[in-house]
Amino acid sequence: MFDLGLMTLQQLENIMSKGQDSKKNAKKKPLLTAKEKRRLKRLKRITRVAVLLFKYCQVIELKSVT
Repeated sequence: MFDLGLMTLQQLENIMSKGQDSKKNAKKKPLLTAKEKRRLKRLKRITRVAVLLFKYCQVIELKSVT
């Protein structure tokens, strides 16, 4: 693969450190912060409850009309 006897110290360091550099560069920043995720989760839960209440109210109105 590589002839280590003919390589300089700098070349060897570059080969050895490539794996470490790629790990650091591959790490991505999160799209949302923890606070933003919590807010979205709370909003999602609230809208689900609101939709259920709205549907429930419609069912009650239909039953009272008939």
